[in-house]
Amino acid sequence: MLPLMGNISLLFALFAALAGVTFKKQKIICATIFFFATLAFFALIYAHAASDFRLLNVVENSNLAKPFIYKISGTWGNHEGSLLLFIWLLSLYAALFALVVPEGDIKKTALAIECGIIAGFLAFNLLASNPFTTVFPVPPDGNGQNPILQDIGLAIHPPILYAGYTGFSLVLSLAIAALIVGEIPYGFAQLLKKWLTLPWCFLTVGIALGSWWAYRDLGWGGFWFWDPVENSSLLPWLSATALYHSAIVLHKRKLFPLWTIFLSIFTFTLCLIGFFLVRSGVLTSVHSFASDPMRGIFILLLLAMISGGGFFVFALRAGKFSSRSDPSFTIFSRESAIMLNNLFLITLCLTVFLGTIYPIMLEVFTGEAVSVGAPYYYLTFVPIAFALVFFAGVGPFLKWRDGNKSASSKLIVPALVTALFGSFLYFKLGKKPDMFFSGIIFGIWLFSTTTYQFYEKTRWKNFVQPRTFYAMIISHFGVAVLLIGITASQGWKGEDEKNMAAGERLNFAGYDVQLDAVKITIGKNYLARRGIFSVRKNGQLVAELAPELRFFPVEGGQATEPAIYYDFLSNLYIIIGDPAEKKSYAVRIYYKPLIVLIWLGAGMIALGGAVSLSGEKHEI
Repeated sequence: MLPLMGNISLLFALFAALAGVTFKKQKIICATIFFFATLAFFALIYAHAASDFRLLNVVENSNLAKPFIYKISGTWGNHEGSLLLFIWLLSLYAALFALVVPEGDIKKTALAIECGIIAGFLAFNLLASNPFTTVFPVPPDGNGQNPILQDIGLAIHPPILYAGYTGFSLVLSLAIAALIVGEIPYGFAQLLKKWLTLPWCFLTVGIALGSWWAYRDLGWGGFWFWDPVENSSLLPWLSATALYHSAIVLHKRKLFPLWTIFLSIFTFTLCLIGFFLVRSGVLTSVHSFASDPMRGIFILLLLAMISGGGFFVFALRAGKFSSRSDPSFTIFSRESAIMLNNLFLITLCLTVFLGTIYPIMLEVFTGEAVSVGAPYYYLTFVPIAFALVFFAGVGPFLKWRDGNKSASSKLIVPALVTALFGSFLYFKLGKKPDMFFSGIIFGIWLFSTTTYQFYEKTRWKNFVQPRTFYAMIISHFGVAVLLIGITASQGWKGEDEKNMAAGERLNFAGYDVQLDAVKITIGKNYLARRGIFSVRKNGQLVAELAPELRFFPVEGGQATEPAIYYDFLSNLYIIIGDPAEKKSYAVRIYYKPLIVLIWLGAGMIALGGAVSLSGEKHEI
């Protein structure tokens, strides 16, 4: 009964989405799509929760001994289930948009396009990636799931990340709708910015959670490895950040309409490219889904129809597109600063895209396998990112339209603060002014310029400022904190690896770490070798840590479970590995100074976006 209900629900949702391409009764149609998508999605969740092994999807991704929370998250821990989650979120956005946005030509056209997008993904789910495929005879137990995916980070990371990806589909739909209508009506920029900011916030949090999961669960002692699948989430974030800033100019000054429309289409295109990379089988990654290459062909068809269609309409209608604007502004204006900001962000985006796609294309055409790792990104990405951060500190001091060379005088105080702190840190840390030290300096620069900007605006106790001002302040503080966290944790990190026996001590990064004992423990669906470590600092016991190496009998695989001591904003990170000679065990220890600032900064960036969501109402 459950497989039949799931398939019928998907089929009805597909019929409703196809009907939604017309302009008739769109609220009812979008609600219908959402209802049937919800029915199908929660039917799959129930199947996983109840270990219903009639479904091939449950057999391949679960087993009876699996903890309940990971049975639920196993719903989207695979290709078919995550695609259904993707569709459900698409339908949720469409239903919300249909419900809350005032009627108008833009809304009608955008919803028709959105229904077409949903129909395409529903067809993909039904024809090539059906999560309700049954198996006979029904096995008594399932095959389990990749051990590294059985983590709380992977339980919450994908839904939040997908809430970002799917929301950008509405941004594309709005952009194409504006092209078809032939003009930007009053309130369009605000409407676009609101429906862009919501998924941008989700994507920011989703990326941060993904990096937190990679740091905690993979045992690599790092938060980002320029993995192609990691890059696939960064690409639309960079593009959406550029789009957000250009939408501000469109709202304030009616400038850059075609550029804003182009970025709207480009952002969701990058989401679809990432979708293809993760699900087509062209990548080998701990994050990717091993899929039939035929599915990749289906995704390419979706990419051609959605993004190709969008860019075709752009090429066809751009020349006839009208907007009421005053194009006059000087090189020292805020408009120029934001356009420079866009240039840096899109250059960063293309740099990451090249580093991600080049190895794939080289292997396809030559058969040669190469990897593009951190050295490439340090050489290309980092200098552009520093330039972006520098001008992010300058831009808010500039006025709209008119030249404002006097803004340079307001930058004297932040420049002096940066120089003083930089000099102090240089002599205190004894570190040459290389890339990592430069990152600290640019982080301090943005922090000091943002602080001074806040002081300038509110120094006469005038705290009644637009919400967008506070959003900018919070987000720019977040970027500064994030940058300091990244550069400090990478530039001043410590790492040691040795074989340790019970009772042995290691002096590391100011800590005395002693392996007290090694025990074998039994979890619900795994066996674990647990090391008991005592950590002392200045002779005082500060922590007892118990990292594990877990073996999963059903899956036949293992996963590390690091133990982390949070010393305020810094971390001591311990991993225990396989037995070595003379009753000793492989132990790896990391020290990560200020690494907590990475996730604190990302949270502040997302909070800034959330604050800006509560701005002015829109009309269209």
